[in-house]
Amino acid sequence: VDYYRISLFQNLCRWQKDLNMICAQNILFRYPKAKNPIFDHLSVKIPPQQITGIIGPNGAGKTTFFDLLVGLLHPQQGTISITVSPEDRVIQTQEVVLPYLFKLSEIWECIFVLNGLKVSEAKKIFLSTLTDRERERLDAIIYKRFGQCSVGERRWFVVLITLFLKAASVCKN
Repeated sequence: VDYYRISLFQNLCRWQKDLNMICAQNILFRYPKAKNPIFDHLSVKIPPQQITGIIGPNGAGKTTFFDLLVGLLHPQQGTISITVSPEDRVIQTQEVVLPYLFKLSEIWECIFVLNGLKVSEAKKIFLSTLTDRERERLDAIIYKRFGQCSVGERRWFVVLITLFLKAASVCKN
């Protein structure tokens, strides 16, 4: 995964199942000095209520695609529509910067407190939303210092906490 990673959270009550969250149609994109386009007639539909990953070798266009989605780049041809409001989008950069000496357990407590949540209640609710596999993965890293975690573990932890906080804010409103 390159530069930008997007996780889109949606309020399920607001979306119909047949509605695409992301629809890119007939995208043509070429960097100014490039001989060949990165995308030539790319069309993609990403439906809601699914986790969609984009994988590929270095230079395949993953970062470019995400830059197009978030509006950092603009296609020379085609359209991109995202049917998720900006306040319901979560955009995470590749590098997650948190204090390297803090344990993940300390970081999530700080995040909960800074978001006005009671730590014990937030932990209980948060853990209840995880699958058994996610709980096992969290148990394996929660007492590691942030600096001891792999980049993938850091991203996974931050995305998980971010989506939980987004869900908690929707429930408050």
